[in-house]
Amino acid sequence: MSRSPSIAGRSERRFHPIGSYGMIGDSRSAALVSPDGSVDWFCAPRFDSPSIFGALLDPVRGGRFRIRPARDGYQVQRTYLGETNVLVTRFVRDGNPLLTLTDFLVYSRVNSF
Repeated sequence: MSRSPSIAGRSERRFHPIGSYGMIGDSRSAALVSPDGSVDWFCAPRFDSPSIFGALLDPVRGGRFRIRPARDGYQVQRTYLGETNVLVTRFVRDGNPLLTLTDFLVYSRVNSF
């Protein structure tokens, strides 16, 4: 299991490097998940649709979806589940897990090309 640790508590106004984002998708659209677990970019139902969340471009007004511990002082560990595009984000404090998020988009034949 590869882990990419980062320290949470970054300013809401900062940009994350594009290479630090994880990607989840369903073959018609995709979302970019920041190192602290927030969905910062998502266009639905297709890649060419307007963005629903756009914090990737404007962290203040772009919008995001985020679940995280209420208090700072935690570390973030991320990995993909096996050889899938299911992204698992763990929030850890002093070696103890606080929260585990599992992000994915469901593939459906109805949504296929």
